[in-house]
Order: sequence, then C-alpha cells, then structure tokens
Amino acid sequence: MQHHAFGATGAPEADDTLLEDLHTQGLISIEYHDHTWLLTPTKLGRSIVAEIERAHQEEPKADVDALISALEGQRASDNKLAWAAVRPVLEALRRYWENAGFPIDGIGMMPLLASIPDGTEGQFQATIRSLLKSGYLSPAADIEIHGMPAFVSITEQTHAVLDGWPGTTSQEVVENLLAVLAERAAQEPDSEKRRRLERVGSALRELGVSTASEVLAKVLMGPAGG
Repeated sequence: MQHHAFGATGAPEADDTLLEDLHTQGLISIEYHDHTWLLTPTKLGRSIVAEIERAHQEEPKADVDALISALEGQRASDNKLAWAAVRPVLEALRRYWENAGFPIDGIGMMPLLASIPDGTEGQFQATIRSLLKSGYLSPAADIEIHGMPAFVSITEQTHAVLDGWPGTTSQEVVENLLAVLAERAAQEPDSEKRRRLERVGSALRELGVSTASEVLAKVLMGPAGG
C-alpha cells in the first residue's frame, strides 16, 4: 500500500483478505488494474472513521466536578448501585449534558472515563450499564468503549425523574424522594438536621414504597372520584 498521506509512519498492515472484507462490508471500494488495487474509502467508511475518532476524543465538553463528587459519594456508599447512590451520578450526567450545550450526539463516555478519579472506572461502567438497562440512558452510537456505548443519550424517563416531566408514577416519586433524603442526610453537617432527614426516610421505608405511593397519589390527586 502506497500513498503520500501515510507519511513517515508508512502504510498500515493489511492483507488481501482484510481488504476484501472491508470491500464486502461497503467500507472501501476496490478498482483492479493488472496487479494494482486502487483503494478508496466509501462514504460509509469515512463516516465510521469520523465516529471512531470522535468517540476517542478525551477532552470534556463541560465541567466534570459534579460527576467526580457524585462518584466519590457512590464509592463511599455501602451499596454502590442503590438508587440513593446512583441518582446523584445520573443527575451529574444530566447536568454535564446541559452545560455542554445539549449536544445532539449525546454524552461521550471517553472524556468522562479520562476525567474520573482512579479506581472508579469499574464502578462508573457498571453504573452506566445499569442506567442503560433500566431505561434512564439509551445508546447513541454503535461503537462501544470498555463495554459501554461510546455515546449515551438522556431518556424521557430521566427527564421525568429529574426534570419533573409528566409520566412519573407515584412509586417513582417516593423512590426518588428516598434517594434525595439519603443524599441530603449524608451531606448535612448539622447532626440534628441529619437525624431529622434520616427519621423521615426511615418512616417512609417502614411505611413501604407501595403504600407510601398510594398515600402520595391521594394527597396529590385527591380520592378517586373526588
């Protein structure tokens, strides 16, 4: 393979089988001239290369301090995948996307992986996979990085929980309230205020999420037929 664009590094290693495979997949076109092959990237091939390059950019598009703080709090939690520990991470991702200018291609994972504290990479990846499976995030790219989509998008379910969009069930509201109470209690320096927050959370848990959600629904909507 010869081309001036390869420069001093030289051409990448590629055998006939690999080139034929790329041609079959529509990523390159091949024109045969005697013993010479003229290789040209197709539009699909160029778009995939551009997506790969974009996916591996490590510069964050916005401040990541809120995400780092959320991950540190999650790391200190006894149950790192409990909603009370995961919700601040989701909220930080939502805020990062907003501060980045609401990019249509979603949230790039590589800049975040390059920015988060050492030792939280596995925790972060597990959290992203859990948020994807539960519908709070959705894949925004076919390319994967470290077992995650290279880009993820915020879903309507996240907007319902964090931004107050219609559609949130009363049970989700109670679960979200419990997570907020736990987060606030963990951050409250005043011991008396912290105990009050903890008592409210304990009372809700003792009541049961389903029962508390029924009570909340009646408070918000009124009795059926009322």
